[in-house]
Amino acid sequence: MLKDLCLFAGLCGIAGAQNCDLKEYKPADGLKAEMKSGVLELTWQGDRNQQLRAQFLIRDGQPVVHELAARKGQENWIVLGRDLTPEYEVTSGVRRLSEQQAQPLRALKIEITPAVIEKEKWNAFWDAPLNFPGTGSLELPRRPEEIRRAWATYHADSCQVKTDGARLEVTFPGLTMGIFSGDLRYTVYRGTNLLRQEAIAKTQEKSVAYKYLGGLKGFAIHDDTRLVWRDPARAWQEYDFGGDPNKDAVALKARNRVAIIEGSGGSLAFFPPSHKFFFAREIETNLGFVYYRKIDGNTFAAGARQADREEPYKPYGVSDEEWDKRQREARHDIQNFALYNAPPGTLQRMPVYFYLNAGSGRETDDAVLAFTHEDVYKPMPGFKVMVSHFHTHFIEALTDAGTIDLHPTWVDVFRGLGVNIANMADFHSDSHPRDPGPIRFKEQKVYFDGLRRFSDRNFLLIPGEEPDNTLGGHYISMMSHPVYWSQTRAEGHQFMETDPVYGKVYHIGTAADELDMLRRENGLMWQAHPRTKGSTGYPDAVREWPHFLSDRFLGGSFQSLPVDQSEKRICEKRCLGLLDEMNNWTANPKYLIAEGDTYMKYPDDETFPQLYVNYVKLDRVPKFDEDWSPIVRAMRAGDFYVSSGEVLLRNWGIEGSGARRTYTAEVEWTFPLEFVELVWGDGDATHTQMIPATDLAPFSSKKFSVPFDVAGKKWVRFAVWDSAGPFAVADLMPDKLTIHAPVSREFGEILTPEAMAFIAELERNFGPRRRESLERRVQRQAAIDAGEMPDFLPETEAVRAARWTVAPIPADLADRRVEITGPVERKMVINALNSGANVFMADFEDSNSPTWANNIQGQINLRDAVAGTISYTSPEGKEYAPAPKTAVLLVRPRGWHLVEKHVGIGAQPVSGSLFDFGLYFFHNAKALVAKGTGPYFYLPKMQSHLEARLWNDVFVFAQDYTGVPQGTIRATVLIETILAAFEMDEILHELRDHSAGLNCGRWDYIFSFIKVFRNHPRFVMPNRADVTMSRHFLKSYVDLLIQTCHRRGIHAMGGMAAQIPIKNNPAANEAALDKVRQDKLREVKAGHDGTWVAHPGLVPIAKGIFDEHMKTPNQIRVRREDVHVTAADLLAVPEGPITEEGLKLNIDVGIQYLESWLMGNGCVPIYNLMEDAATAEISRTQVWQWLHHGAKLLDGRTVTPDVIRETIASQLGKIRTAMGEARYASCKFPLAAGIFEQMMTSSRLGDFLTLAAYDHLD
Repeated sequence: MLKDLCLFAGLCGIAGAQNCDLKEYKPADGLKAEMKSGVLELTWQGDRNQQLRAQFLIRDGQPVVHELAARKGQENWIVLGRDLTPEYEVTSGVRRLSEQQAQPLRALKIEITPAVIEKEKWNAFWDAPLNFPGTGSLELPRRPEEIRRAWATYHADSCQVKTDGARLEVTFPGLTMGIFSGDLRYTVYRGTNLLRQEAIAKTQEKSVAYKYLGGLKGFAIHDDTRLVWRDPARAWQEYDFGGDPNKDAVALKARNRVAIIEGSGGSLAFFPPSHKFFFAREIETNLGFVYYRKIDGNTFAAGARQADREEPYKPYGVSDEEWDKRQREARHDIQNFALYNAPPGTLQRMPVYFYLNAGSGRETDDAVLAFTHEDVYKPMPGFKVMVSHFHTHFIEALTDAGTIDLHPTWVDVFRGLGVNIANMADFHSDSHPRDPGPIRFKEQKVYFDGLRRFSDRNFLLIPGEEPDNTLGGHYISMMSHPVYWSQTRAEGHQFMETDPVYGKVYHIGTAADELDMLRRENGLMWQAHPRTKGSTGYPDAVREWPHFLSDRFLGGSFQSLPVDQSEKRICEKRCLGLLDEMNNWTANPKYLIAEGDTYMKYPDDETFPQLYVNYVKLDRVPKFDEDWSPIVRAMRAGDFYVSSGEVLLRNWGIEGSGARRTYTAEVEWTFPLEFVELVWGDGDATHTQMIPATDLAPFSSKKFSVPFDVAGKKWVRFAVWDSAGPFAVADLMPDKLTIHAPVSREFGEILTPEAMAFIAELERNFGPRRRESLERRVQRQAAIDAGEMPDFLPETEAVRAARWTVAPIPADLADRRVEITGPVERKMVINALNSGANVFMADFEDSNSPTWANNIQGQINLRDAVAGTISYTSPEGKEYAPAPKTAVLLVRPRGWHLVEKHVGIGAQPVSGSLFDFGLYFFHNAKALVAKGTGPYFYLPKMQSHLEARLWNDVFVFAQDYTGVPQGTIRATVLIETILAAFEMDEILHELRDHSAGLNCGRWDYIFSFIKVFRNHPRFVMPNRADVTMSRHFLKSYVDLLIQTCHRRGIHAMGGMAAQIPIKNNPAANEAALDKVRQDKLREVKAGHDGTWVAHPGLVPIAKGIFDEHMKTPNQIRVRREDVHVTAADLLAVPEGPITEEGLKLNIDVGIQYLESWLMGNGCVPIYNLMEDAATAEISRTQVWQWLHHGAKLLDGRTVTPDVIRETIASQLGKIRTAMGEARYASCKFPLAAGIFEQMMTSSRLGDFLTLAAYDHLD
């Protein structure tokens, strides 16, 4: 003991003895440091009610672990090791730039200068500094003297003890290791039995690549001492130290990288960090990452190590050709063994972990494996585990074996790891990627069939690819379903063709072709290994290319490449730095996608520590033959995070509204945490807020809440890093609004950042309330299904009884006697404005097929109409322009139930209502006010006054946001649901500062009547043609609406007559026009203040009727005191026949309308009536109602599924005959018929036809 350095002066009276510095030590429960007889002793509370002890001293400058011990509770201490000395060996070589990196730089005309080499060499992958003479690098050959090996020596004369949260650190200076020098450190953590030993050292030499071995030596060999581990086959093995001493470290190919010293009632595990220890390789063969070395008959050493060289995977092949090919490739892999980077002056950390346990080796193994969830990616509710980029040469393996039923070993690897989705990457050094079609398509079929065969429940194999074709550098692509395509286009081939064997195929000739295919097939691509390997210089070189700027370019891959042990984060500069730069470059958010980028796999590999995964928000895994779009949508929306597996996110996002918000994240972890961070950018610079997390216990969870000011922030990401390297990164702001559709230059004039920020604010503030409203609809419908009938609300009786009126109507809305309606198509907008009607209702709802093009072009058309610049020239040369005096413009956005699928926040699409309203209001409100009018709207399909309240709150917010005076917005509500009919007073009251009245939306009202009472046989309706406005329930609704509006001082608007002018048949035309006259006469005499028409030719007729019978701008003065409508009046069911002709008409009209809607036209003349979504809804719900309740036709037959299918087939046949085969084949009648049939014959009545069909629109 006299030779031991006293760590406190005064404890032994040796002159010149140095102190152990405890100034930064803070006593804490369960974590203690103290001096005992010249020995520094750490004690800490571990897991499973164990206490741990580690004692340290310095002997002749050598740090010594005087003792390691553990005990359960207050039992006796079990000594696990005494007088142990740390051992480290560093092996170093010279880092070089690889030829693989130089090639793309040369192609980009970048000169390979010394400065370029110095920058890029640190990202080398294809480098093997310990192999000489070497291949594949610049400045070869390597020389043997470049390789240097050095064992650590120590010259410590003191130590420093520091408390950091819930951990203690003991640091010894004076470490020297060849070209490295620095410190030795030990760290213990409250709440776990871990002890971390690490050398922290730097070199000043240039171009150093290195690996290390680290452990403890001096473990005593007793009779009961043994080493235990599980082999790659998971069988338990042991070594009792009965053999001769070892000259070198003996590498153990231990499963899970863990070996355990057992004896005397306790055990001690040793293992490397679970991820950061591993640099990127082509394969994951087990190289023996732990070791022992028997020093003599009494002692041994143990620890963690990296190998000197790669070991190839096991080649395979039935044929000699395939065997030779795979053998050559396997051998080729040994030239890739890059080691760690050690840039000059950087402090490299070289850790090894020990786990102390007062129990058996198997208990210790279980405890250690808990840190990595037994090397399994833990299932998380609401998430699925996705991996990507694996070159397993599956096509060749199946072809060579002569069977599609060859079970691949890599499937077992993925499933054993807990992977749910794997995006594969064949056609990479295998098969015929550049074949223009015949060979490649055949191979693709093998690819698809094989992956289909081995996909399973909750396990999907996606046939991805690394095309490295037209889009720059190397990249991965993933489609939403199998797609046949060739990477080249031979002479005579078209971009898209129909192959007689494979159906639709693509031939790619240009970058524009490849991007077009990705858009058409709902695919994604991302840069593989950006800024290294074959992507050196990318994506920087393509940051202005259309594909990078598009939403099809998802971002870049994440791998542990390179590994610099001085960095706090894995892939800190190349990956995370690029992520932040990309999002400062572009408006479309970019992400990091965890990838493997490795080759063949076997169950005895060590895959887990070398693989990172994506936790994707999905309720379920699609089957192979289903649409994979949910995966694509979630990835595109950023609804996933990258993880090593030990740190997991349950939820993350930004809470609150306005600028000052809170970023929250629910996190769970295993290893003790290091820090969490919030990183954000403003388009120019990147900023980071680091939050220490060393005070948190291991194996814990927490909801982090970080105040965050979103003002001026373009993007934000959240990351969690633990002390062993594992992490989770949620790449971007989950509530960032994202566009999932092409944005042309013209569309960009509407979808400006400012306008989209407004849409995002509307969705964030009102989207949750909208979804709550829809849930209330479900609950209300369930009550009605159970027998509860609607009635006037008792809780709002005071509102109905009180005397109040809405705000005075604007002057330009005082006279609304004729309103024309129609979709937002450019020519129709001009014709409607010029029609002579008082008002034009531009419709984004029932008369519009909501394709992306229709919706955005419609906004362009309305912007131009407001500006007075709208014009159109027909293909025949006819020119259209607005007249000097045009109709007042009102706009109908989509109803609350509809979404805009092309725009989302996270995985949540935005409300179609808010999208349509928001864009029109944002771009036109101030211009409309300047012209003496205002932003006026029609609001469809509301079911309650609470939904009107939501709209009113939207209006208030929008006016405040844009600085438009409150009350500027005016809205007319369509009363087109039976439930809204009971709340008309309440709806007007909610909107009283913004109301422009109510409208009788008769066709949707009839549809609603059928749908709401779907479960009740007494509400079965007769033929649609017999449900006219003279029926009692419709007349009562009209009378009540007029009375309500006029009592509140506002317009009561009439509805639409479906007839339109008929050309070339004067008698039929006159009959149709007479029906219009009668309908308008009925409306004006009932007290309506105006009416709707669907065709400019009907404006003079309707105007003539209203001019004759309504001499003033409106007839709000007509109070209709004679009206006394009860609930029974509104619920009176019309009687009448149900006929075969009525059934045929419903099916015929429904299919024809839906087909037109699917083709992009939402307003369709059929049989001389103007049909839109509302009339189609009547058709399909009537048939469902007749089938569901066993209605009988007039001829005595019951409406059955067979009758419906026969009628569909008959009507389709007539349509086909009338159109001709060629024209019929170009249309979508089979799809329309399929959707219509499913909705008519399903056991449950679907809410809206357009909801079911929307997925089929572009």
